[in-house]
Amino acid sequence: MHYSADLAMQFPVLRCLLLSDCVKTDTTQIITHTHIMEPTK
Repeated sequence: MHYSADLAMQFPVLRCLLLSDCVKTDTTQIITHTHIMEPTK
């Protein structure tokens, strides 16, 4: 898988999936970011 490095650079999510260690952290950041982006009601 010599191309995985290029894919990881283009798709940070894929890199996280490949590393699997940062999946939980990345998911938490996405959830937090989505929550912040939601309009305040």
